Amino acid sequence: MYSGGAPKAEEYPPAGAQPYLTGGGVPPYPTGGVPPYPTGGVPPYPSGGVPPYPTAGEVNPNTAAPFGFPYPGNESFPPQSQYGVTPGYPAQSGFPSQGGYPTQGGYPPQGGYPPQGGYQSYGYPQQQGGYAYGQPQIENVVMQTGPYRSGPRSNDPEYGVEGFRGFSDEEVRRGFVQKVYTILSLQLALTAAIVFPFLYSDTVQEFADDHSYLIYVAMIFYMGFLLALTCCESVRRSFPINLIMLGLLTISMGVLCGFITSRYNTQIVLIALGMTALVCLSVTFVACFAPIDITGCGLLMCVLALALTVFGLISMLLVMFFKLKIMILIYSGIAVVIFSLFLMFDTQQIMGGKRVELSPEEYVFGALQLYVDCIEIFLHLLPLVAACFGDDD
Repeated sequence: MYSGGAPKAEEYPPAGAQPYLTGGGVPPYPTGGVPPYPTGGVPPYPSGGVPPYPTAGEVNPNTAAPFGFPYPGNESFPPQSQYGVTPGYPAQSGFPSQGGYPTQGGYPPQGGYPPQGGYQSYGYPQQQGGYAYGQPQIENVVMQTGPYRSGPRSNDPEYGVEGFRGFSDEEVRRGFVQKVYTILSLQLALTAAIVFPFLYSDTVQEFADDHSYLIYVAMIFYMGFLLALTCCESVRRSFPINLIMLGLLTISMGVLCGFITSRYNTQIVLIALGMTALVCLSVTFVACFAPIDITGCGLLMCVLALALTVFGLISMLLVMFFKLKIMILIYSGIAVVIFSLFLMFDTQQIMGGKRVELSPEEYVFGALQLYVDCIEIFLHLLPLVAACFGDDD
């Protein structure tokens, strides 16, 4: 063990032992010594020393004997006291104390060695951001659940991921919105064309009165097409099957609306239609320009829909068994409010720029959502308007 000052020759490990390593080895040696330890005794020596170094077989001018090979451990190795007079061999002054240095056998980890000043590391740079080497880097992901994607404003603590950037592009969004509202306009026009004969043709009205059971057939077809488009993504995104299914759903709903409106006065139907247009336009305007974002309230909307369904069943039983027709008006009023919220919810998802938005590929689903919202508002406004005019039979 070194006690400080210049190391002595006999304290080098014997020949054949673990080779000496320069700064950066394991365990690293201090770089303060002059010259640094040779790497196993085989020249050339590390670049930290001052050349020239003696090679194997070279005669030591001080002892008239050749230097030993491999270095160190040979009896011909020049003593440390002669380093200063060996040609080109620098003196050992300034070499740090090796106190506490363990034996070379096995090289236990050197926990306490100071950092190697000036040592330049190679290979991989230091890992940033707390990731360990070999650990996969976690990149930003896009939340997608069915037809929905996380919007560009979803990078808040509640969502934790950045939004869908592609749909935030103005051109993509504009094309998607135009396609959705074009399909919606065609659906509403087809529905109006089917309902028109039920309002102005006595023959069709008599047919509807005589075959009232067809309303249940139309309802079954409507629910079947609605579930197919809502639950089956392959059907919803497959052209032209998606448009065919949407057309059949619109026809079924048109027949259903025709049977329902045939029971009301034409004037009441037209007033309800005008009120529906006013409500839908107002809600759409608020959804587009108001700073309120309700697209993150999907769970609340599901709860409201479930509660409306249960309340509707209870109201139907009360009307059937207790003749409480007031329950129809209460149910219709609540339904208009809830479906207006659904219209705002769906409109914001279609317009984009919110927490949750529709994928650009879901133009059929977007048109279906708006169509159902508008029709439901119209059908529930009918009994309210009829009650105002005293035609609530």
